Amino acid sequence: MQGSREGKVRLSTHTFAGMANALTRKEPPHDDQPELMTRAERRRAARKARAAKTWKKVAAGTVAVATLFGGMGVASTALAADRDSYQDTIGNSSFEAARNQYGLTKHMKNGAILHAWMWSFKTITQHMPEIAAAGYTSVQTEPMSKIKEVAANGKKFTENWYYVYQPANTSIGNFVVGTEADLKEMTATAHKYGVRVIVDVVANHFTSDWNAIDPDWQNKEYFHKRTGCDGPNGEINDYSNRYKVTQCHLLGLWDLNTQNQAVADRMQKFLKTAVADGVDGFRYDAAKHVELPTEVFDNKQSNYWNTILKNGSQFQYGEVLGGLTFGMTKAERLLTRESTMNHCMMFCGVNLDENGKADRWKIENSWGDASGQKGYYIGSEKWFKANVYQITVRKSLLSDAQRALLDQEPLPMKLWDPLA
Repeated sequence: MQGSREGKVRLSTHTFAGMANALTRKEPPHDDQPELMTRAERRRAARKARAAKTWKKVAAGTVAVATLFGGMGVASTALAADRDSYQDTIGNSSFEAARNQYGLTKHMKNGAILHAWMWSFKTITQHMPEIAAAGYTSVQTEPMSKIKEVAANGKKFTENWYYVYQPANTSIGNFVVGTEADLKEMTATAHKYGVRVIVDVVANHFTSDWNAIDPDWQNKEYFHKRTGCDGPNGEINDYSNRYKVTQCHLLGLWDLNTQNQAVADRMQKFLKTAVADGVDGFRYDAAKHVELPTEVFDNKQSNYWNTILKNGSQFQYGEVLGGLTFGMTKAERLLTRESTMNHCMMFCGVNLDENGKADRWKIENSWGDASGQKGYYIGSEKWFKANVYQITVRKSLLSDAQRALLDQEPLPMKLWDPLA
């Protein structure tokens, strides 16, 4: 079942990534040339051809990325870095041969993405032949940053999966996905099969545990202040207030001071390193919580997105949350990975209206008592119906028809099946 870190519906959509890329024109204009030209006309035509060729090279590495809130959007251009992902893949004959062999789309925005949730880099590498054969243009990994480790849980991913969304610094490698060497091996293998790699990135915040943050990041200037917010310890309470959403601390997590250019530069260096390691794209977690370049808070304008998006990748998109309707059923959202089962919670109370129907639920989350109201949240019935996919109940509470289903032969499921 899926929960929300904000007590709201959490949406992450490929549709939005397509919208973002549509903001950037991919093909340069061209003029039909006459068959007969004077010498001057030929020189002018040659100059235009050279300009068009240069334009194409720049456009090939151009990605439009937008974060959307209340109708606001921003497009940014990814400039060349040490590695140009587009030229290194689509411009590489070996990659193109593999891509065409498996019938994968040329542009990442048009292809299917395998969200390899709970997969390590090594596991993805091992299954790359199957991923390509299944028709996935790209595979998306979990966050690669160093993360907080909880010895008491024995690094059991099922018990503290959410720590991958709580970075401790901007180095590559953690106990969930593996090492930077594992990442390099995975991307190299992916490119042999014509598949490209997207990495989930947490660029808005660090872990809530100050002592777990690496010493070279323990500078309060690198994080937003915890005063002036309406929640305890600087947390966000009012999610309709853009200032609070972008300048206060999400669930107590240390919110990066994204108006600080040093922070932006360090994050960009982190992303460029990943691209140099073979990464082709990024998905930005909690993108709504980073202010846009047009937004000014506390008399400070942000250059964060304009900085970090210039990393050499060919496809980037941000998490979209709240207030959007894409006209898909619950099953369609699951099949397209617009919504995924990635969070377990305990429903420990229900409120019934005057007609005896449930209208809201009391939820015990799995993040401890530091978030929500001592670890508890309230979810509406509408949210419950939209986002809960699996429940565990006592067998004695099932109907006869439901119990009969348990006697059927189990069906094997592929690793990438949304219900697996």
